[in-house]
Amino acid sequence: MRTEKRPPEREPLVLRRGKNFEAREKSGWIRCVGERLIFEKRVIDLRAKRGRLDIFVQSDSKMIGIGEVKATDWDNIRMGRVRALALRHVRQTWHYIEAHLKDRLDVSPGIIYPRAPRSVQKKALVERTLNEQMIQCVWRRSRKEPANQNDC
Repeated sequence: MRTEKRPPEREPLVLRRGKNFEAREKSGWIRCVGERLIFEKRVIDLRAKRGRLDIFVQSDSKMIGIGEVKATDWDNIRMGRVRALALRHVRQTWHYIEAHLKDRLDVSPGIIYPRAPRSVQKKALVERTLNEQMIQCVWRRSRKEPANQNDC
């Protein structure tokens, strides 16, 4: 009996784009921050659930920075779903924040997206939703900037 070989399954395009964005983002952080940086830090939150923090930076003994890298394409999200998705990102990030607050550390959190949506209303809603929860919203680049820009 002969079995046919199937070609290897490729990851969906959206997953590949997300992984590529995360890899580019991490390479910029390595160049800028250096040894005080941990990627994919394992975290156990206050609910005793395990998580993986994308970017962890120890600036001194009392201050840390945490960053979640999200490759969300806000242009593909219906306006009625924007706030709900942003709040889902907020909840995940707050679980990581709380895990470090118990150690009496000052936490500076942010969520990093590849680019701002074309819609001014969507952009404002995402930023307002994150800022209301004390989380910095970072658009890695605007639609007008070149793709290879990665500032420290």
